[in-house]
Amino acid sequence: MLTLKEVRQRVRDRADIEFETKRYPNEVLNQYIDDSYGQFYGWLVSNSLVKPEKEYVIPTNTALTYPLPLDYYSCIKVDCDGIVLTRHKVREYNKNNFRLTYRIFELNGVRTIEFNREPYGEITFLYVPLPGHLKDDSDSVNLPLGWWEYVIIDAAIKAKRKENTNTFDLERDRKRIKQEIFKQNDDVEGSETMGVTIINPWRYSWRYPGI
Repeated sequence: MLTLKEVRQRVRDRADIEFETKRYPNEVLNQYIDDSYGQFYGWLVSNSLVKPEKEYVIPTNTALTYPLPLDYYSCIKVDCDGIVLTRHKVREYNKNNFRLTYRIFELNGVRTIEFNREPYGEITFLYVPLPGHLKDDSDSVNLPLGWWEYVIIDAAIKAKRKENTNTFDLERDRKRIKQEIFKQNDDVEGSETMGVTIINPWRYSWRYPGI
């Protein structure tokens, strides 16, 4: 685990800007690092290399739409009293469908879940949260197996591009680290930390209890 301060120093080393604090103040490098970490997080999640999970119980009533948590990033599954619900497409939306289904969309800037009919029972929303921002020197994120190196190199590339300098070697190293991450993932079997496949709600088709 590395702190933001430690990562920033390594970025300076990789970009050869250890002493250029005026041209590259800490605030600028912090933003590069935060951006690189967010992009890396999205890449890891989209490739099912890591899957942080959070659970949210939707306080349902008679409405069809409900706002999702502000830190929502992507949906893993939605269930009602333990039964996994099917996610429908807009053109498949049908209030008369005997099965309870849902869709996720953005409404007035708010990520929202909508059901095709009035939900019953307890609705549990399992999702991947947004990554936290790195702002303070003491902030840290626990990435497995030294994966911080990807963030360091990517942030160094951002810094080098500011001066239109050559980033070929750094880009080559970044590509190598991606390949190593995939290899590490293939080598780990049955791990809860890596290689977890995100549940696809489209696979499930359930009827109402008793129907």
